[in-house]
Amino acid sequence: MDIENAVIQGRAISIGDLKTALDKSYSKTKVKSGFGDFQVDGDLTTKETQTYVNPKTGQVLVVHRGTQGLRDVFTDIAYTATGYKGKRFKDANKIQKLAENKYGAKNISTLGHSLGSLVSSDVGYNSKEIINYNKPVIPWSRKRENEYNISTENDPFSWFQKPRKSDKHVKIESDTINPIQEHSINRLDKLHDEMMIGEGIRKMKMADLKQMVRNYNRHQRKPQMKIKGYGKMKKQELRASILEKLKNDMTC
Repeated sequence: MDIENAVIQGRAISIGDLKTALDKSYSKTKVKSGFGDFQVDGDLTTKETQTYVNPKTGQVLVVHRGTQGLRDVFTDIAYTATGYKGKRFKDANKIQKLAENKYGAKNISTLGHSLGSLVSSDVGYNSKEIINYNKPVIPWSRKRENEYNISTENDPFSWFQKPRKSDKHVKIESDTINPIQEHSINRLDKLHDEMMIGEGIRKMKMADLKQMVRNYNRHQRKPQMKIKGYGKMKKQELRASILEKLKNDMTC
């Protein structure tokens, strides 16, 4: 995979944070705790949509859950067959707009998986960006200008989407033809946790780039895999070193 395409053009969020946010969205009860530097906004969180805010950076995540339960199954069927959105979309749009009014639309990354990605594409058009994982391809689904996608090669719901190299899309190589496995959030484990989704590497400050390298080095067991001498590198050289290492990791 071309690492330039792997670093999707959006706001910086790590694969690790994306996976955690999507995982937590499937909680059977209303989410009450955040993760990392993100704190949950309980007033703007339901079982179907969660809102997290990072008080250090001002970044906000609005996460729309995928299919869970019979009501979502009926929503899937109705939307796929006729384009009818129903209560699920209406409720999601309400939370989305409240979050945008509270935090500012351009501070929000709207996330979704499966049915949640159809919801995020529908309601997140004013946000800084939409980041979807394994978004189903159906006649009624929208593709927004601020939308970025990740999908597995053998995901049964997004399989017909064949993005061009210039598209804002990352394809994860599939190890199986098992439709349940390939649609699972766990397939994001194929990407490095520290890999940034967004213009993070191109627009990150020097201090943030160095912190990214420290995190990367800490997870490397082999000394030869670490980025050495980064403290003396200029920004362009450091950025190139990070891109090269990520490229090597993803092709190993």
